[in-house]
Amino acid sequence: MPSLPLSVDHATDVAAPPEDVWAVLADPSTRPSWMTELVEVDAAPGQVAVGDRFNGRSSILFHDFIGASEVTEAEPGRHLVEEVVIGARFVSRWGVRSTEAGARVHHTIDVEFPAGPFSPLERWVLRRRLLRMQRQSLANLARRFSAS
Repeated sequence: MPSLPLSVDHATDVAAPPEDVWAVLADPSTRPSWMTELVEVDAAPGQVAVGDRFNGRSSILFHDFIGASEVTEAEPGRHLVEEVVIGARFVSRWGVRSTEAGARVHHTIDVEFPAGPFSPLERWVLRRRLLRMQRQSLANLARRFSAS
């Protein structure tokens, strides 16, 4: 079945040094505290490296979903890419760069979405849901540092 790419991305400024932001992004055990809808992750505390795998559980619309992630790229302090499977296969890309006020975090989610008769409506719903989740998660991440 053919698929159509769907991509959402968002960036936010965080009032913290890039290395502190990276430490949180690259430690999956922290994610349930700031990633919207992520309930738990089975990763040990600490930064991930290429080849690391971990599972997580998300609660979305009264349903629990188990997802699996594999780190495919990791440039400490700058860039993290994960392939994630949770109902669909997608790629999650994180970028961190220094700014005068701290760090700029950029997140992109790319989903290979199946084509079909209902795909325009499904893509519209999924895109809105992913953007909302992404924006809330990045805002939560920024608040995590403004509270410290």
